[in-house]
Order: sequence, then C-alpha cells, then structure tokens
Amino acid sequence: MFGQGKNGGCKPLVEVNGKKLLSYALDNLLAFGLKQAIIVVGKYADAIKSIYGDMYEGIQLIYAFQEEPSGIVNAILSAESVVADDIALQLSDEIFIGLKPFEDPLNDGVDFAVGYVAEQDENKIKGNYSVDIDSDGIVLKCTEKPTVVTNHYKGTGLCLFKKQMLDILRADYDWETNEPNDLCGFINLLICKGKRGCIFEAADAEININTEDDLRRARMLMG
Repeated sequence: MFGQGKNGGCKPLVEVNGKKLLSYALDNLLAFGLKQAIIVVGKYADAIKSIYGDMYEGIQLIYAFQEEPSGIVNAILSAESVVADDIALQLSDEIFIGLKPFEDPLNDGVDFAVGYVAEQDENKIKGNYSVDIDSDGIVLKCTEKPTVVTNHYKGTGLCLFKKQMLDILRADYDWETNEPNDLCGFINLLICKGKRGCIFEAADAEININTEDDLRRARMLMG
C-alpha cells in the first residue's frame, strides 16, 4: 500500500529525499510569511504531533481533529472553530517546484483565489483539476478530473479564502452525504453564491503524491 513504512499509512509523514511531505507544505506557508498553521489530523494525530509539536521554524502549529477521513471539505470544516482569519489552504500531499512569490490577491476585491501551475501535458490536468476563467481573470468553474481540457491552468491544493467563505460552506454542507466533498465542489459553491475568485500562479510545477510512481517522480525531480 502507498505510504506504508515506519510511519504506517500516514501520507503526510512520507519522506521525499529525507524531508516529510508535511514539511514541504509548511515550508510553503513559511515562504509566504505566515505565522500560524492549522493542521487537520485524524488517525495519525499522535504521530504527527510527536514529530512537529507546537512550532515549526517559527510558525505556531494548531491542531484540529477530523473524526473520519471524509474529504477535503469535511477537513476544512473540522478546523473552522480555530480559524481566526482568512485562510491559505495547503494540501499536505503535493510538492511545488519553483514556488512563486505573490502579493495577497484577496486584497483586490475577490473572495477566493485558486493557485495554479501552467501545465502543457493535458493528461496531468485530467488527473487533477482544471480552472476556467473569463476574460477578466475571474474564475468561472473548477472541474475535478476533466475529460476535456480548455486551457493550461492546472489547479493545485494551494488556495486562498476569505474567512466568511466558511460561513457559506457550513450553511450548505450536508453532513450526511459529505457534499460538497472536494475542493472543486467548494469553489463552485462559492461561485454559485455570487462570490468572485481569481487565479494566481503557485509554482513552476506541482506533483500530487497519490501513487508510488508520483513518489518516484518527486524524488527524482527534488534530488
């Protein structure tokens, strides 16, 4: 099984060239100047807490517990009670190569921002999610694992949300079906509610670690 080893099946603790996936994610937040990170934990909470404790390179770490592994949106809502400000969401199973600096796009009158990488390989976009925008750069929709690719915007797990977007999510989230379940569902819900989103270039490239092949590719590129 992917992720098995001394840390069991805990993917955030899988190492790529001697560095844990969770550390790569936290380093991204550190590069953006953030001082606090909320880590959503579940089955492997004790293992993660024993390694990372309460601080990481000057970033204060707060832990939120997700009762069951019920998707990204459920994880976001599991952390809602400890969210005090706007959110920089960073999934812990992806690695960025050539992280791009950016000024907070939420200051430009938008409610959320979707990080992307410019991907020429359509199959890689089809294995992740696509982002469609209008002529003004406003997000029209996000599509999980699209069958048709219309541009080179490959969506990533690095996205920004104004805190008020959690109120909309909580009001519409179905705790019985866990819908919306994924990041695209959350973003498309916000669009349906009249909220405006933009895109920003997150990095030169991104690897989402889901298979052993992904892991081998990451180790080769990060070597």
